[in-house]
Amino acid sequence: DYNNMKDITPRVGIAYDLAGDGKTALKAAWGKYMAAGDADQGNPVTNLATRSARSWTPSLPFGDPNYYIPQCNLFNQAANGDCGPGNALFGQLVPAAAIDPATHTGWGNRFWSQEFSVSVQREVLPRVSVDVGYFRRWYGNFQVVDNRALAATDFREYSITVPTDPRLANSGQVLSGLYEVDPSKALLVNADNYTTFSDNYGKQKEHWNGVDITVNARPRNGFAIQGGLSTGRRSSDLCDIMEKLPETQLVFGIFAIPRSYCHVDEAWQTQAKVLGTYLVPKIDVQFGVTFQSAPGPPLQANFFVVPAQAGLPSFSAAGVRLIDLIPIGQPQPFSGVSTVPSTNISTEYVHRANQLDLRFSKIFRTGTGGRYRTSINFDLNNALNANYELAVNNTYGPSWQNPLNIMDARLFKISAQFDF
Repeated sequence: DYNNMKDITPRVGIAYDLAGDGKTALKAAWGKYMAAGDADQGNPVTNLATRSARSWTPSLPFGDPNYYIPQCNLFNQAANGDCGPGNALFGQLVPAAAIDPATHTGWGNRFWSQEFSVSVQREVLPRVSVDVGYFRRWYGNFQVVDNRALAATDFREYSITVPTDPRLANSGQVLSGLYEVDPSKALLVNADNYTTFSDNYGKQKEHWNGVDITVNARPRNGFAIQGGLSTGRRSSDLCDIMEKLPETQLVFGIFAIPRSYCHVDEAWQTQAKVLGTYLVPKIDVQFGVTFQSAPGPPLQANFFVVPAQAGLPSFSAAGVRLIDLIPIGQPQPFSGVSTVPSTNISTEYVHRANQLDLRFSKIFRTGTGGRYRTSINFDLNNALNANYELAVNNTYGPSWQNPLNIMDARLFKISAQFDF
């Protein structure tokens, strides 16, 4: 059986009445959670070479209609024409990589996360309570892919000059800490990939810390308000792994991750939400309001680099490199041109998105004791008709930061609801 994993996931929680009067509660919890198992992990059928990354040096003059068509035999994985060597196992019934059996068999080997939380809930006024909580989440059993045919000494460092643009943090400066396989080792790219645990090479860390503050109030019948703040940030460290496995900085064929972003501390991201309802007595008209404020999407400035820009004769596994700003899955700084120490990387985001929604309801009660209730609702979503960007173009160029998606326009809706 190529996939046979077993785990124990303990979870515990406790609540304690501090004063014994039911007004102050101290709560704590800890739990371990497992990622879903991958039925394909270790399956020899899925461990075949289905893609082949190779360098491409155009021989036709720029402007030729066929300039972007490689002048080579792509079915031939040896270097020919415009194309450098590819993966010799591409399309063959031979496993393209080796997988550590421990990653898909045995006890306690699945990717996991653990979470610890502690909170205090206090009644500060009659029918008004405040809840303050701290949360910490951390992860384990990370996996890496090691090309055993290459050593760290088979990679060479290069740098690029950042485009001159006042919108970039370090406009015109040098971005270093990028690594490329020596062209003499090009045939060894993806030659002996081995998937195993990152702990076999060094420490990899990722954790998240957050704080929630919530207020619940029902000062009188028919009036309720709830709201609060939630803030948190994620930190990660891949420095030890990147130093011993430079190939981890080259992902998905053309992406390159600067070494200076091996340690990233995300900026604190704060959300605020408020929900309130008020039922006007006697006339049975209910007013509702919802307001939320959330940080915008992260800003990023990715740009393509050809070998000549990097001062290299060629890229061993791709015709161009997309210089990625930070490690995949990590928080996004304003641009990939920062050369400040990694522990001081500042992050910037598209401006906050604020949304106000309103509801007016007229309630009709029928039946004995008002057993049946019919509500005619008038909703006004995005009442301020805000047009905040929800996504922007992160590819550096003429359309950089152009909106890709904006908040839906003001929407008016009429509905009815019958309760019995």
